Amino acid sequence: MAEGASPEDYCDEPAEDEFGEIIKCRSDEREDVQKKTFTKWVNLQLTKTGKTPVEDLFSDLCNGRRLLELLEGLTGHELVRLEKGFTRVHSLNNVNRALQILQKNNVDLVNIGAGDIVDGNHKLILGLIWSIILHWQVKDVMKDVMAGLQQTNSEKILLSWVRQNTRHYPQVNVVNFSSSWNDGLAFNALIHSHRPELFDWSSVDKKTSVERLEHAFSKAEQHLGIERLLDPEDVAVPHPDKKSVLMYVTSLFQVFPQSISMEAIQEVESLPPVSGVARVTTEEHYQIQTQQRFSQQITVSVAQGRVRSPSPQPRYKSYAYTQAAYVKSPEQKRRRFTDQFLTPSQEELQRGLSPLPPGSISLESYQASLEEVLTWLLSAEECLQAQPPISNNVEEVKEQFHTHEGYMVELTTHQGSVGRVLRAGAALLAEGNLSEEEESEVREQMNLLNSRWEHLRVTSMERQSRLHEVLMDLQNLQLQQLTNWLDITEARIKRIGSQPLGPDLEDIKHQVEEHKLLQEDLELEQVRVNSLTHMVVVVDESSGDSATAALESKLQVLGDRWAAICRWTEERWILLQEVLLKWQHFTNEQCLFDSWLTQKEELVRSIKTSNLKDPAEMAACLRRLATLKAELEAKHPTMDKLCSMSQDLLFSVKNKDVASKLEARLDSFAQRWDRLNQSLDLSSSQLSSSISTTKQPEGSQSITTTITKSSISTTKQPEVSQSVTTTVTKVTREKVSALRHARESPPPQKKRQVVVDSELRKRFMHPFLLSFLSRFDVDFTEVHSYMTRGEAILQSPEFSVSRKEGSVQELHDKVQAIDKERPEKYRKLQEATRTAQTLVEQEGSRADDIAQAADQLNQRWVGFCTLLADRLTWLAYQTKVLAFYSLYEQCEQAVDNSENWLKVQAPPASEPEPLKVQLDRCRLCSEEIARLSSLQPQVDLLERRLNELKEEKEGDEDPSAFLDTDITAFKEHYHKVLEDLRARERQLQLVLESLPPAQYKETISALLAWIQQCEAKLSIPSTAVTEYPVMEQRLKDVQALQVALAEHQGEVDYLTTVVEQVFQKAPPDISQKYRMEIDSIMARWKRLGSTLTDNAQRIQELMAKLMQFENDVKTLKKWMADVDVFLNEEWPALGDSEALEKQLEQCTALVNDIHTIQPSVNGINEVGLYLKKEAEPPFAIYIQKELDELNAQWEIICKQAYAKKSALKGGLDKTMALRKEMQEMQEWINQAEEDYLERDFTYKTPEELRKAVEELKRAQEEVHSKELKVKLLTDSVNSFIGKAPPTAHDALRSELDVLTANYQRLCSRLDGKCKTLEEVWACWCELLSYLEQENAFLDQLEQKLDETDNLEGRPEELQEAQESLKVLLQHPEDNRNQIRELAQTLMDGGVLDELIQQKLDAFNTRWDEIMARAALRQKELEKSLRQAQENDKLLRDIQESLANTDRHLTSYLSDHIDAQQIPQEAQKIQTELNGHEATLADLTKKNQDQDGSQKVVGQIDDTQKMLADVWTKFRLFQKPANFDARLAECERVLQGVKGQVGLLDFRSVEQDVVQSQLEQCMKLYKVLSEVKGEVETVIKTGRQIVQRQQTDQPKEMDDRVTALKLLYNQLGAQVTESKLELEKSLKLSRKLRKELNGLTEWLAATDAELTRRSAVDGIPSDLEAEVAWAQSIHGEIEKHQPQLQAVVDLAEALKAVLRGNGSLVDDKVSLLHCNWIAVTSRAEEWLNLLLDYQQQMQKLDEQIKEVNGWIDGAEIKMDEIDSQGPNNAVLKVLQAEVELNKGKMEEVRALAHELMSTRGENCQAQVGPKVEQLNLRFDIISQRIASGQTAASAWELEQYHSDVQVWLELLEEEAKQGENLKEEDFQEDKNCEEGAVKELLLKGENLQKRAPDRDKREQIRLKHNQLNSKYNTVKDLRIMRNRKALAIAPQWYQYRRKSHDLLAWLNDIQRSVEQLPDPPEGERVKMITMTFR
Repeated sequence: MAEGASPEDYCDEPAEDEFGEIIKCRSDEREDVQKKTFTKWVNLQLTKTGKTPVEDLFSDLCNGRRLLELLEGLTGHELVRLEKGFTRVHSLNNVNRALQILQKNNVDLVNIGAGDIVDGNHKLILGLIWSIILHWQVKDVMKDVMAGLQQTNSEKILLSWVRQNTRHYPQVNVVNFSSSWNDGLAFNALIHSHRPELFDWSSVDKKTSVERLEHAFSKAEQHLGIERLLDPEDVAVPHPDKKSVLMYVTSLFQVFPQSISMEAIQEVESLPPVSGVARVTTEEHYQIQTQQRFSQQITVSVAQGRVRSPSPQPRYKSYAYTQAAYVKSPEQKRRRFTDQFLTPSQEELQRGLSPLPPGSISLESYQASLEEVLTWLLSAEECLQAQPPISNNVEEVKEQFHTHEGYMVELTTHQGSVGRVLRAGAALLAEGNLSEEEESEVREQMNLLNSRWEHLRVTSMERQSRLHEVLMDLQNLQLQQLTNWLDITEARIKRIGSQPLGPDLEDIKHQVEEHKLLQEDLELEQVRVNSLTHMVVVVDESSGDSATAALESKLQVLGDRWAAICRWTEERWILLQEVLLKWQHFTNEQCLFDSWLTQKEELVRSIKTSNLKDPAEMAACLRRLATLKAELEAKHPTMDKLCSMSQDLLFSVKNKDVASKLEARLDSFAQRWDRLNQSLDLSSSQLSSSISTTKQPEGSQSITTTITKSSISTTKQPEVSQSVTTTVTKVTREKVSALRHARESPPPQKKRQVVVDSELRKRFMHPFLLSFLSRFDVDFTEVHSYMTRGEAILQSPEFSVSRKEGSVQELHDKVQAIDKERPEKYRKLQEATRTAQTLVEQEGSRADDIAQAADQLNQRWVGFCTLLADRLTWLAYQTKVLAFYSLYEQCEQAVDNSENWLKVQAPPASEPEPLKVQLDRCRLCSEEIARLSSLQPQVDLLERRLNELKEEKEGDEDPSAFLDTDITAFKEHYHKVLEDLRARERQLQLVLESLPPAQYKETISALLAWIQQCEAKLSIPSTAVTEYPVMEQRLKDVQALQVALAEHQGEVDYLTTVVEQVFQKAPPDISQKYRMEIDSIMARWKRLGSTLTDNAQRIQELMAKLMQFENDVKTLKKWMADVDVFLNEEWPALGDSEALEKQLEQCTALVNDIHTIQPSVNGINEVGLYLKKEAEPPFAIYIQKELDELNAQWEIICKQAYAKKSALKGGLDKTMALRKEMQEMQEWINQAEEDYLERDFTYKTPEELRKAVEELKRAQEEVHSKELKVKLLTDSVNSFIGKAPPTAHDALRSELDVLTANYQRLCSRLDGKCKTLEEVWACWCELLSYLEQENAFLDQLEQKLDETDNLEGRPEELQEAQESLKVLLQHPEDNRNQIRELAQTLMDGGVLDELIQQKLDAFNTRWDEIMARAALRQKELEKSLRQAQENDKLLRDIQESLANTDRHLTSYLSDHIDAQQIPQEAQKIQTELNGHEATLADLTKKNQDQDGSQKVVGQIDDTQKMLADVWTKFRLFQKPANFDARLAECERVLQGVKGQVGLLDFRSVEQDVVQSQLEQCMKLYKVLSEVKGEVETVIKTGRQIVQRQQTDQPKEMDDRVTALKLLYNQLGAQVTESKLELEKSLKLSRKLRKELNGLTEWLAATDAELTRRSAVDGIPSDLEAEVAWAQSIHGEIEKHQPQLQAVVDLAEALKAVLRGNGSLVDDKVSLLHCNWIAVTSRAEEWLNLLLDYQQQMQKLDEQIKEVNGWIDGAEIKMDEIDSQGPNNAVLKVLQAEVELNKGKMEEVRALAHELMSTRGENCQAQVGPKVEQLNLRFDIISQRIASGQTAASAWELEQYHSDVQVWLELLEEEAKQGENLKEEDFQEDKNCEEGAVKELLLKGENLQKRAPDRDKREQIRLKHNQLNSKYNTVKDLRIMRNRKALAIAPQWYQYRRKSHDLLAWLNDIQRSVEQLPDPPEGERVKMITMTFR
């Protein structure tokens, strides 16, 4: 990924230098915000459809289920069936279905695969949810607005809308969907612009950002219904998540008006893009780079079979379909990276991100940018080095590959920065404003930067290339491993599939376990398939298409194989589970049935059937056999169930072995079942015979078992009677049939014993007697069936249970029904008995069995009637018991009510007034007692009924024990309630007498008020510290309260005394209440006294501390003021040691004083903090302020004192140190002058000179190194002097001046001497350099002379040697002159003079010798050059001629021209070649004679080789041209056609496939046509070459030509035949597809319409229209029948053309037939159903019409009666017709109820109103007829007049009373006669209508009006009396209560007197007198 970054990579993000921990942290934060926001949106959508919300977005979507539920809610309809499994395969299937749904809905998805979602890839899951939100939340909401504005950018439209609605808010400027929203103003402005009434804008401006956001989200949720998708803390950040904000703003857009102007859109388009760049988040930057990293991905669609570039709508298939990401090869990337390294667009974009602003290039900015880039480059190099070595694991290599891609993206991002730095450096150099050093430094920096950048780029690309190679090898290995695994697994499933299921349950379990192993292997292999889900394939330019096509084909094959294996595994698993479950169920049922059979067989064997003598034991055995037989017949359905289960199991298994085993098991069960039945029959026969023998020893062996049953029934054993019935029914086949029908399930098939005599008798019986026998059998069976049914009811367990409650009505009805049916059955019994007698008379002894059966039937009838009578008696008794308990419950309820009334009464009050009220209420107890006493007659009635029930059951088991218990409990309860009521009254009277006097209440109220007042005063903090005068006043107030407390002590003593008296008299609960009250008062009294005492002491203590605190603070402040004066009045005497010492002593004494005073300060702080804690808030602030000021001033004093002491000590130390340093520096300067400047030096050798120079340089460096020290010392002294007083300046400054002057002189002298020695050394080095250069020249010249010795070669070489020697000899003389001058200078100075002279002599000697040798060599070279030039010219001419000839021959051969075509040119070429051959022979001979050089010999050899090559081409020129190539080309073309002809044999039904095959066939046909001429020419020429023997292998040539001819003919025939067949196939398939599609579309439309119409519950709303539509559909079906037949014919024709490949045609036709049958059958059923509905509705309408007709006639007649007067004859007729039509109405209601209950809501809507209207009309007319007015009789008129007269007299009497009050006026029910008067008035109105003549009606009217008038008058008087009564009601009720009390008291006195014995007269009078007192 070394490609240059595209412009899109920079348009929306800021420049980032690295992807480190900061980016990762911010990305994680943004991911958390998106997760939270998207989760809320998803849950909102799921909640709308009633789905469970998600908890974790990443984990809940992995299996695809919740994703499909979300899409179902968004699309609004159910989608597809979910995969029920929980494996990865099922999850991938679900996710793939979801992705397919998104694709169908045009949701944009890029690079999101099913594996990513299943694996929980956070970023891709968030991307998927965002795509869904973008489609359904953003685009779906805005699509109409965007369409109207003709815009496609939804974000731009939304931003335009926001800016348009917030333009009136100056504080809001929205330019993006991130940082513009973090302050919350934009959200509030958007809401306020549309809903200004919700809040005041000025209040929003004062809030913080979080508060504004909370305010906006709350308002939107409360008033706009927008969910809180965002949290304020997630938005109140510098860069909020753009997607989250965009989603929320879209919600606001959805609820507000959506008008947008074009001006707003243009305003957004004109916004500067830089603002957007600056606000793009780090995460978006990373996402854009990640997208660039995958920009070359190409999705391989296995289904489509071709490579496609990434598209907005990728195709997602099943989990087997693979995606592969193709990227460029390393070579392509390297070239692309180089080409795009600095494109103009990138330069412009990078310029905006560069740290160097345009036009401001300076050396400083360049250096800063360079340092920044080098820092990044260093980190990039370290990052590259830190990358781990390439792994051998494919997943790790993929991770390394993607990591390195990101690294390459980073390089691409920073390449512009490197280029800008280089351009900046070049610009600086071009300006020329830099010095030489700066310029050289810039150049070196640029070279370093460029080399390091290039090295980094090349190294990273090489690593990427290696990663590509390793990754491709590993992926190919994975593909091969997957292929091998698929081969093995396919063989494995083929082996498993060939094995049949079973044949035992253990085999099935083994097969299940084996399949589990296969599933585990499949899960393990899923890892490799998942790894191949994202392949990375290197595509080279040379093999890109072929590589992708090959990979696509391979992946398609692997995907299909993998999908087939997974599908087979899933289907096989379902089958195995189904078979295993069925087999286990069958096995369990079989085992249970087997054990049951075994148990019953043992039971039958255990029953003794012989050697039994006791009749009771025989009867018991017989009962057991009958019970067992009943159980056997009840168990028969289990046999049927086993058969059904075995059939179901065999259908699933399909195994012959299993079938045979199951059949054997079922046969075994059937045989055992039959044997058990036979055993039961045999045992029953034996027992019956034994019983018959016991009862009738004479000749009973010939009688059947029925006699035994009758004898047993006479012994009153119902169980035996039941078994008798069972055995009797075996007499005839009719009885067996009737018994089978009576039972719910048919009995099992078994063998029956047939009485041979009976069968023979029937065979030879007379037809008349045979009819008698049949009649007997029918009656016999009917009576037996009746008794069996009745006994089943009468022997119910319910008859053995006695009830206290409930009802026996249901049992009573059942028994009554049996009793009603008894006479009819008794008649049948008599007929059967008479028939039996007739048969016995006719047949004699042969009919004994019939006689016995008749006797048995009569005996059973007697028992049955007895049982029925008993049950009727039991029901009557039980009815009386229930009536008894009903009365008992009523009495019990009355007692419970009284008891509940007593319970709800409040306990006795402790106050007199409430207690009196309770006493008044308690007088109602007498009423309760009276009410309870009235229950006594009912109690007596209960006792009488109890006695009756006991007498009725006398002699039987006593059932009334529980009745006695209930009556006893009730009586006890009754008396207890009465006693409780009386005790209640006595208790209240006692409490009233023991209460305290009224003074107690007044005293306690006054005392409590005073205590509460004191407590209120004390509740106000009065002990807190405040100003001293205030505290004094508070102390006085507390002391005053203490005095008042002592004054109230007497009241407390009084209350205590009264309570002690109450405690002695009152009940415990009342006395305890008063005790608690006085204890509470005493506790508050004591608490008040102690509180006052504590407050007084506390105030006094705090006042003392406050006084002490104020005095201490004043004292300390005064001392600190004096110290401050001392510290600030005198400066430190810096420079004067003695003065400094004195000042230091004074300051030390001050510090000691501070240490002494510090404890006092701490004490002040402690006291102040204590007072602050106890003080009032204002005074606490004052104390804290005082403490702060005191502590601050104290801290300042301490700091100043310590600082001054430190400064004085430091000044003294600094003065001493500076003097010491200056003295040391002066000593060093003196020593340096002595060491380096006072000595003299002599130099004899270069080494001595070099050492001297180095020594002086070191000294110079040492001296100059001291410059910093001198400077620092100078600065220190100057700084120190600046702080010192003026008197201390002179001494230190003079010493410093002397020191600096000495140092400057030393530096100057040392620099001069060092410079001189350096110049001498430079002269010596320069001399040596010149000597070295000249000696190097001499060495070069000498080497050249050695090289040219004996030189023999080509002229060019000789010429070159001569010229190079000449150039060397032109060497300048400047260096020699410099050598002489420098040597003379040094020798004149006496520096190295001897050594220099020696070097000069040696150099001059060598110079002269070499120059002489060079002149001689120059002459020899000139001579050799002339000879070589002549030979070279001759060879060159020959070579040029040969080259020309070769060029001509090559041209002829390439143009396929041979010698036969141009013979003259061929002759000329041959002549030239012969001449050249002769010339070369002469040159070779001459060169050998002269011993020529090897180079010339080589030139001659080369020329001869060239000549030989030309001869070879000439010989080719003489042969026929290009025959072999033409032959090979024809063979290649025909072989290509042959390879493609095979594709035409494949037959398909699809038009596209056939069309492509036909096009391919036409291409082949065209190729054969084009190559036909060439093939014929080649064949002809080949034949000629073979005939003329112009080839070395004539037979091979002849075979090739013959094969070419045969191949061409064969291919021509095949292509022609295929062309005809394909054209026919295409024509048929097109026609079939057209017909098939047309018919299918019609069927689909019809089916959809049928589904829609039949979805209605019941009758449609428009039945007639539905019937018409159904009939039209029926007609259309008949019309489309020929079309269906045409499709079948076309399919047959197409199958004939396809030659056996027509299975797909059959499938399509079969599918069409199925659809045809389904649709036509549905249409027919729908039509029949509608016609049925129509008939029912017509029937109902006819009945309604008939009833309505009668109602109309009846209404007319009733109207005539009303107008003409009563008509009794017509009214009677109508009443009879009403009864007649009631039956019709019942029929109408029944039919309507049936229709409305079974035919849906539409039927209810149609039928309901009709029936309701009909019912209403019928009820009205029935009511009118029923209440029809007949003529009033004379008696009715007379009675009416009499009643009116009575009421007139009563009302007149009351009217005479006037407004005078009576006792009745105070009663509530005063208008009880109002109903009677109104009823009489209504009667008068009725009689007016029914009066026979006008005079009587007038009389009635007058009486009616008189009564009405009189009654109204009385009512007015009553109202007036009522008002007066209300005015005096309280006095009246008080009078009534007192009189009532007095009467009650008198009654008590009277009872008391009556109960006393008769005392003497005096004592009795005295007692009465005492009572009155």
